[in-house]
Amino acid sequence: MKILAFVDLHGDKEIFEKIKEKAKQVDLILCAGDLTFFENELDYFLNELNKMGKKVLIIPGNHESEENLTELTKNLENVFQIHKGMFVRDEYLILGYGGGGFSMTDSGFYKVGEAFKDKIKDEHKVIFMIHGPPYGTQLDIINGEHVGNRTTRAFINETKPAIVIFGHLHEYGGKEENIGETKLINPGPEGRIIDI
Repeated sequence: MKILAFVDLHGDKEIFEKIKEKAKQVDLILCAGDLTFFENELDYFLNELNKMGKKVLIIPGNHESEENLTELTKNLENVFQIHKGMFVRDEYLILGYGGGGFSMTDSGFYKVGEAFKDKIKDEHKVIFMIHGPPYGTQLDIINGEHVGNRTTRAFINETKPAIVIFGHLHEYGGKEENIGETKLINPGPEGRIIDI
């Protein structure tokens, strides 16, 4: 299966054309938030994603609200808002947790994380999609300091997902790193095709 993951598009229609072209090559599309700039033309971008004819899993970034994203996707055939939710495809379990990006801890994730752990089975390969980076990597440094989220990092350390997709820090778009066997990917706005 091939996945196209992207993040931090911020309403750039020129880059979005590149996403549309890449989407033709894949089976599933993941958007880790900030599709727009403060929800400007959010309905347009969601409808364009829906027209691609592929399943699109999306979470809010810090530029979309969970409520508006849920409302605007509820009648779309191919676009699914999975914040605090999950999606199973073949042996992959895709977990979504969006929003934030600026806090180093997230008390709201504790309950969600426990529910996620209950759904992870031995036969699953987990893809964890979040908006902001986890703490303590080469992909969460600003001015020499780690600014990622410690709560999601603890979840990654414990559950060891196969892949973690995130963004928020634009300077790391297109870069990746590993935590043990877990591959961390900030696919950036132009996206990354991942063969899984």
